[in-house]
Amino acid sequence: MLCFAASGKAVRSVSDRMKGTVMTAKGTVKMCDGGFAVVEVRRRVMCDGCPKDSSADTSCGHSCAVGVLLGDRKNMTVRVKNTLSAKPGDTVELETKDKTVLMSAFTVFILPLALAFVFYFASRVIFNSAGISALCVLAGIAVSCAVCAIAEKRAEKDGSRVVLSAVLAPAGEPSDR
Repeated sequence: MLCFAASGKAVRSVSDRMKGTVMTAKGTVKMCDGGFAVVEVRRRVMCDGCPKDSSADTSCGHSCAVGVLLGDRKNMTVRVKNTLSAKPGDTVELETKDKTVLMSAFTVFILPLALAFVFYFASRVIFNSAGISALCVLAGIAVSCAVCAIAEKRAEKDGSRVVLSAVLAPAGEPSDR
């Protein structure tokens, strides 16, 4: 979709610019199972920029807020379709669409709040009781947790959220990219 700026020049809308953008990450294949590969990826957001996170200092206690929530997990594993025949030890590049990341964030953070509000206000209209409304809020949060769990199982089963885009270095070779 083209929009026109005040200058009269055609510019792309934000939605058009967002189409096709991807997030990339580099990881190491840990194991292959059937047509899938399990890839270990370092959590960049959690530890990048942390003064305690350096290769020389391995005594990070993860005392920051994110570290407390996630524990010592500096790495995460991702199950992806092994379309490039990667082998254990290979350094690979993974891609995921920004839209996928945003929808996942919506499902995890916004959906529980939205369902809690909907359940609260619906119960206030139907029952007009604060106690029942509080229970309905908890029910709304439980429903959103079930939706998250179902979505996660489906995504994990087909391995389509994250795509193996390149083998950067075969096992045993240093990765300079």
